[in-house]
Amino acid sequence: MRNRIATLVALLFCISCGNNDGQQTKEISNVEVITKEGFVVEEGVEHGEYQRYIGTIAGQPVVLNLVTIGDNMTAQYYYEKVGINISLFKSVDSTLGEGEMSFTEYPPEPTDEPARWRITMSGDSISGVWENFSNSKSFPILLTKDRRADVQGFTVFRIEDSEKLIDSLPEPTAHFSYQSLIPKGEDEHSTFVRAMIYKSMGCDTISQNGMGGCIQAMEQKYFADYRTIIDDLDADEVGASFNNWSSDITYDVLYNNRGFVVLDNGLYEYTGGAHGNYGSTYLNIDRINHKLLTLEDIMQVDSSKIVPLIEKEVRKRFELGKKDALTSRLFSDELYIPSEFYIGNKGVTFVYGLYEIASYADGMIMIFVPYNKIINLLNADFKQRMGLEAVAQK
Repeated sequence: MRNRIATLVALLFCISCGNNDGQQTKEISNVEVITKEGFVVEEGVEHGEYQRYIGTIAGQPVVLNLVTIGDNMTAQYYYEKVGINISLFKSVDSTLGEGEMSFTEYPPEPTDEPARWRITMSGDSISGVWENFSNSKSFPILLTKDRRADVQGFTVFRIEDSEKLIDSLPEPTAHFSYQSLIPKGEDEHSTFVRAMIYKSMGCDTISQNGMGGCIQAMEQKYFADYRTIIDDLDADEVGASFNNWSSDITYDVLYNNRGFVVLDNGLYEYTGGAHGNYGSTYLNIDRINHKLLTLEDIMQVDSSKIVPLIEKEVRKRFELGKKDALTSRLFSDELYIPSEFYIGNKGVTFVYGLYEIASYADGMIMIFVPYNKIINLLNADFKQRMGLEAVAQK
């Protein structure tokens, strides 16, 4: 029998942009947004929120994009002077005091030491301490909700479901979860962002019952496909745990400023075998000009200038000298500009997927290239939007 958990999360608090007009947007209820997208709000549905915080760590300005779903919290944050996204996940810590919570921080560089946050959330504020695992460094955290109305707001929802392969057996089962974003607002800019998310989900070709109907159709197909594997199983394989399937799709906010919205569409999938597969695609949305950005929209794509910068960072990542062959760690001696990328406040991050240039154990390889290294390649309108004129003059 199917056990269904529907977590439909909503809340928009506005997020900061280049304009500091201080306006606050009217809050729209989660019920309004979700119902319009074809979701049925049932009694006992768990609620949460997406929120943008601004403030400082060790006195350095940071931006935090936080998603809260029940007891689970995930976040991305970056130092404004650096611009590289850092992931945070809520963690268990038996030493916490009353009202405190802990996050584990996973640095973008594999050689960097992980860190933890010990924080307290009160009203619109987050306060606490950042400390590395060796306890050799400790810095204060002071953050406040950014309620300005000049950046795209979102409702967040999450749906989870599972189904047994054989009803009479406790396992194997297939697990399906989907967490996505619904832009808030009926203005033309929000409507465009919604259309881009729809398209990335494959929902632009499904018209029934909005996003809710689209995901229901995905879910039904997923479980129907799962049921077909029994036809190829021997009797002794029917109850084997390696027949547990899993599909977990998420959308996270990486950047939401200056009229740009950058989303990370992540997927983890296991359908048997030694391990699951995962990856991300990125939506770089210009909500002002109503365009899904390609690399050509922001810069002159000159491989002769960009690839050497990528290679320099790859060599650093894999601890390779200038004369060492890339094939000592990678699949090829020649690098290229990958198809996946995303913009931030200080640079472009180029992303190689699993097995694209290195082994599964090396994971996704993210290479950050600062704007000041490619300033002469950037398009004039993009430099203006990102406030890079001073960098260009230097």
